[in-house]
Amino acid sequence: MYDSSKNDSNKSKIGDIYLVTEKMDTDLYKIIKSNQELSDDHYKFIMYQILRSILFLHSAGLIHRDIKPSNVLINEDCSIKLW
Repeated sequence: MYDSSKNDSNKSKIGDIYLVTEKMDTDLYKIIKSNQELSDDHYKFIMYQILRSILFLHSAGLIHRDIKPSNVLINEDCSIKLW
């Protein structure tokens, strides 16, 4: 994450929160639907990163409520970010 801000237009209500992150190429759902062939090493690397991300979140006392392929952003080099 590069930056975050919130909308303070009305102090009595909780406003919107905006998160600014780097641009990711695609998400895992689009890769699955594209029938792009991935090697076993790709699958292992992607799963390893997802599990490490979940471990990091849980160690901070956070729970991701909506882990699904469309919320796993992925770059050309198979680096992922949970969204």
